[in-house]
Amino acid sequence: MRGGMTFREALERRLELIQPTARMLQEYIEQNPPRLSVGIEELVAQLQSRGVAVYLVSGGFRSIIEGVADEIGIPRKNIFANQLKFYFNGEYAGYDEKQPTSHQDGKARVVSFLKQKYGYQRVVMVGDGATDLAACPPAVGA
Repeated sequence: MRGGMTFREALERRLELIQPTARMLQEYIEQNPPRLSVGIEELVAQLQSRGVAVYLVSGGFRSIIEGVADEIGIPRKNIFANQLKFYFNGEYAGYDEKQPTSHQDGKARVVSFLKQKYGYQRVVMVGDGATDLAACPPAVGA
């Protein structure tokens, strides 16, 4: 993310180049089942049993992320991810630009939204990328 292109510009360019169809997406999902880290299902279950709300926030695509969420017990209403749009014939029609995760600071926007909506004083976030790092100030601060 240190190049001269924003996350959103990179997302748009990749999607325009690939022109994913609904069928391509479905085939990808079928051929690439989620690979989960050992213990993640137990961790999510343990957190939820203690009353901790668990969310899945991703710069990836909701239709792919939903399978992961289902497998680890995160309700679909707790997913924040990019949404692909398709025409009735299954051809690519763009993506939902209103999704906060389509922005460089999208994860930070989601964290701020969750803190404001639910009054969370503390948010713990786990991630491995530049867009995760950008969410740290809202996750840590008030």
